[in-house]
Amino acid sequence: MVLGMDSFKKAHILLIDSDPESRKSIQNFLQKEFGFPLTVLSSINDCFYPQKLNKYNLVFVEVKSSECRSIHLLKKIDLSQIEVIVIPLISQPISCSFEELIQSGVYDYIIKPVNFPEMKIKVLKALREQKLFHQLKQKINHLENLAQSILENHDELEARTAEMNVEREILRSQVDGYSQMLENAVDIIFSIDGEGRIESVNKIISKLSGYTQEEILGKNISCFIHQDYISYVQDALKEVFHKGVIKKIELVLTTKTNNVLLVEMNAVSRFDYLGNFIGTWAILRDITERKRLEEELKQLSIIDSLTQLHNKRYFLETLEKEIYRALRQKYPLSLIMIDLDGFKLYNDIHGHLAGDRVLAKVGDMLRCQCRIGVDIPCRYGGDEFIIILPQVDKHLAYQIAQRYQKAWKKEKMGDIGLSIGITQYDGYSSNLEELIRGADEAMYQSKWAGGNKVSIF
Repeated sequence: MVLGMDSFKKAHILLIDSDPESRKSIQNFLQKEFGFPLTVLSSINDCFYPQKLNKYNLVFVEVKSSECRSIHLLKKIDLSQIEVIVIPLISQPISCSFEELIQSGVYDYIIKPVNFPEMKIKVLKALREQKLFHQLKQKINHLENLAQSILENHDELEARTAEMNVEREILRSQVDGYSQMLENAVDIIFSIDGEGRIESVNKIISKLSGYTQEEILGKNISCFIHQDYISYVQDALKEVFHKGVIKKIELVLTTKTNNVLLVEMNAVSRFDYLGNFIGTWAILRDITERKRLEEELKQLSIIDSLTQLHNKRYFLETLEKEIYRALRQKYPLSLIMIDLDGFKLYNDIHGHLAGDRVLAKVGDMLRCQCRIGVDIPCRYGGDEFIIILPQVDKHLAYQIAQRYQKAWKKEKMGDIGLSIGITQYDGYSSNLEELIRGADEAMYQSKWAGGNKVSIF
């Protein structure tokens, strides 16, 4: 049994003595002096086994003078391997030496008849040393466990250090790759601080703007924004601060040679490791060529390729807007519809290519006669043309239609004339179909009147 650290009161003593009188006197002394739990046996045979002895703190065992059987048993069980103190009770003389007795692993011995003051001293000393031994063993165990933990942690630390070295190399490789990718990107990539100053920019800026990286670093980004867009960009950067991201903001940069560069900006917030806002990553993509192509496609979708006038699709979209504007601003709006007299016969006689040249000349004539940026001449379909005249009433439209006819006569296209119909928006209805139908009916009135006439609906 392992002795507790608080006191000796938990000590358990085993007394083995074949002499009833001696056994009784020792038992009485131990119980009176210490009050420990006490087990008393008359023979050594049934208890001298490690698993049985380990339940005691202290064992008094009789060693008879006639034999050393007890000594043999002590040697056999190897007392150094169990936590129990054995003190033989020796009857003199004994057949083995005291040296042999001590070598068997016993703690001490007591000569019978027992000197009880001596027994008391040896009991207290034995238990005290057992207690100190137990404390020392606990500390040793603690130190061994600590050493084992340190070794394990050291191994784990070495393994983790090796992993971190690998991770660091991977990260360095990735950073180098990202840096190379950033530097060779086809888009302009800015790092901007919280005040709008440029902290870094990749080398494509030199190709697109003419500025070197050194000329740009440290300057406010507004220095390179077209003046019409400076407040727009400043508001966008504030939005990044509040929302964290902006997407597809179109703006204009000024180059070193004062040319313009159309760009599309996407931006995200930058934060430090504490989560504090420190600036913005901005990616600017050159969209100059894209915008040019978009404009070309737009023109292709709204321009008649033969006459270079706006087509019917554009006319319908624009007429609706002009009606709404005239209604809101309360000004007159007129339509002129033109149909070519004798065009089908001319086309049949001279062929389609000649007919196409006639249509192209009508387009040229209308562009010359219309107010630039105000009147909207369109090819309505086939040999029909229609013109939107904002801020023009039907009477002024009549004069304009007569001017068209005079200009057309100068083209000397034989018998091909212009039947013209005029209608004016009434200022109330927003039905564009009624307005077109009125111009169409007036145009047919001109045809029924012999052609090459002007009629008002």
